[in-house]
Amino acid sequence: MFTQLRLWNTLCLTHLYSAIGNGRSISIHPQYLDQCPRILKHPRATSEDGKVVAEIQLYRITLRLQRSQQRLLLAESEYEEIERWKMEWAHVFTNEEQSTLELSVWFCQMLLHRTAARLQPEIDRLVPEICGNARLIISKFMQVRFPLALGLIDHVYSIVAYAAITMCDYNISDPLIDQVRALLLHLAPSSDHISYRIACIIAQVQRRYSDAAADSASAASGGDALKDALFAAPHPPRAANMDLSQLMPTAEVMNTLVDEYGCINQLIPGYAAPHPPFSGPTVFQHHLAPVTGGAMPVSLVPRALHDW
Repeated sequence: MFTQLRLWNTLCLTHLYSAIGNGRSISIHPQYLDQCPRILKHPRATSEDGKVVAEIQLYRITLRLQRSQQRLLLAESEYEEIERWKMEWAHVFTNEEQSTLELSVWFCQMLLHRTAARLQPEIDRLVPEICGNARLIISKFMQVRFPLALGLIDHVYSIVAYAAITMCDYNISDPLIDQVRALLLHLAPSSDHISYRIACIIAQVQRRYSDAAADSASAASGGDALKDALFAAPHPPRAANMDLSQLMPTAEVMNTLVDEYGCINQLIPGYAAPHPPFSGPTVFQHHLAPVTGGAMPVSLVPRALHDW
């Protein structure tokens, strides 16, 4: 049972990270996510299990805030829900090198600030918050010793990549960008390693910014036009009238997916679904209208993560 609970929590954590980072819908119903803290009652539970549960709760908070346009329009420098989470889980924060929980906190804060900034491009007061969180992520990562850095899971590298590309968006001359790119290249045992691939992505973004800045016309037109020119070239325009509902699976396939979703009851030991029975997450429901986004509108997914 303990092994299954730990596996379930790992699955949920990975899925939630993907949802908040890419603006996707959640495929796991809240009633199943509510089962994640059960592992803390098990006698074999460790502090690492506590960190996983804490991170799951952090991502759930971030998702709720992402979906609240009213909250994002307030452009808060600090979110009360995240501050309460910090106090509730203060006991799992450690000074250990391999602890990456702080990276997740800074990532969520930066993601929320960038989403709010896209809602209100004229507001500049969030820029120091965005850059500050990005610098904290990169600085923390650069302090991890070589053997430990190689053992970090992939989504930690993705957080670092997001922070570096965010720095490119707001302060291309920051020396931390070159430093973390050099470190990632040094860490890579081969060109197939994620650190090598991320270093190449960062270098490509830097090069595109440099090329765009070299164009005097683009430079004179201001920051927004510069970013538009920077990211527009490699991506073909999306048809304005495209009906994404045509890409949805058939009703027969969806019914099968909903039926198979019941196997989660078998994965979570001793869990009985409440009544009335669960009808399946909304992501499996057929949309009559075109699909325009996921956890939040696609247009609000922060550009640094959405484009690369």
